[in-house]
Amino acid sequence: MKFCPSCGSSLSTRFVEGRDRWVCELCDAVHYRNPVPSATCLIPTELGVVLIKRGQAPGLGGWAFPGGFVDAEETAADAAIREVKEETNLDVALDGLLGVYSYIDPYKSGLVVVYQARIVGGQPRPGDDAAEVATFQVDGLPPLVFESHRRALDLWRKMAAQGASPLPLL
Repeated sequence: MKFCPSCGSSLSTRFVEGRDRWVCELCDAVHYRNPVPSATCLIPTELGVVLIKRGQAPGLGGWAFPGGFVDAEETAADAAIREVKEETNLDVALDGLLGVYSYIDPYKSGLVVVYQARIVGGQPRPGDDAAEVATFQVDGLPPLVFESHRRALDLWRKMAAQGASPLPLL
């Protein structure tokens, strides 16, 4: 960011509250780089786990759970359901929360809310960011491109082995 969203003046970096932050040179407003929220679904079926092949960056060509960014005026749960529909043409119902994972890369940081979901309608067809939709047997999953998805999958496998369920949604 180069210009203040409040007044349009130039920004500089200043040490504020224990770290470097963008500060407006004119109005002195501090602009925080907050994490970007996203939501995704691990969708187990009788045949395996539903994945998408990424058709766009980040992760172009890699496999991932369907999901994406939470829009303003939208809950994480609603975003997860919407993103699955946009990327796979599948309608899902959420069964519970698998976890919330953080990531940091050179350009942004984010939170990934991972739900377990079940298919309630639709036929698989790639759309939006997805180049392909496929169901893989649990023991034959391709490598997942995002670390948060790999961590959620590991947790899901451990929970399944113990007969545990995801956290209930409130």
